[in-house]
This record gives sequence, structure tokens and C-alpha cells, in this order.
Amino acid sequence: MKKLFPAICFSLMFPFFSVLAATTELSSVDELRAREATYRAVVELGPNVLWVSDAAGTLTYISPVPQEPEGCSMETRMAAWYARMDENDRVRVRAEWLAAVHTRDTFETRFRLRWFDERWRWVSSRATPRTAPDGTRCWFGVFTDISRQVELEQQLARRDPALPSPDGPSFPHPAGR
Repeated sequence: MKKLFPAICFSLMFPFFSVLAATTELSSVDELRAREATYRAVVELGPNVLWVSDAAGTLTYISPVPQEPEGCSMETRMAAWYARMDENDRVRVRAEWLAAVHTRDTFETRFRLRWFDERWRWVSSRATPRTAPDGTRCWFGVFTDISRQVELEQQLARRDPALPSPDGPSFPHPAGR
């Protein structure tokens, strides 16, 4: 009987521990979902647009912005951002991006983008490659509206023509299209 007692106790207690473990796991999942919802709310309200690509440089995620239609699919969102990019910048930015993907160097560029209010703005796009613990590689990037910064750089360059232009003559102000 002494040998059976631990086995009987375990078999009687096992359902209790299983339910306890499942409850703990569910509360952990709920906590993760709550954290994710908080993170998404912060990202969506921030001035930056976050993006992710796979190791080959193919975009897999772009964070939503408040101005876009509710329920927009990821494919639609990515196509909309690409369509909003100034056509004169697309080829250059694509070449810079593919070069960074090939060398796995940090990516950084500027380009013009038609924002949701239909105004042209300058954005800075930056990304760095990352390797997950399982060996999966991807890129995490962000683009930020830098229109005011570019405007101030241009004002400074007009005041002192001896100063080198930060971007050269190929970067006219978006409003001067």
C-alpha cells in the first residue's frame, strides 16, 4: 500500500496541477496579448512608421497609421506606401536597399513621400539586420518624417552658399515639385 500511495496521490492531484498549469499558461498568453496591444497603440500613435523585411529584403510588415482605412491588409498597406513614394526616388532607394541587403550593412536613405494628407514630405528610412536565436535573419527598419529638418538645411544652405549641401542637388524640396 505504501508504494501505491504516491501513485494514487499523483493521479488524484494531476488534474489539479494540469488545470493550474493551463491557467498559468493562459494568463501568460493574455498578458502577452495585452502587452502587444499596448505596443501597437504606442507604435500607431508615434511619428515613426516601423517596417520589417526578410533576409532577402522583401518587405513583410509595415506598421499601420491612424489615417489608413480600418482593416487594411498587409499587402494593401505595403502597396500603398510604395505608390506614395516619389517615382524619381524609387530606383535610387531600391538600389541602395539591395546593396545594403547584399552587404548586410546598416541601411539609411532619404526620399520623398506623399503623406495621407496629400502633402509631399521628406522621410528618412533606416534599417539594421538582425539574427534571431533560431538563426532566422531579417531587417528591422523605421521611417521618419524629416521635412522640417530638410527645410532648415535648405534655409541654412541659402544663407551660406559656401556650406556643402547635405544631400546635393538631387534633393529638391517636395513642395517645389
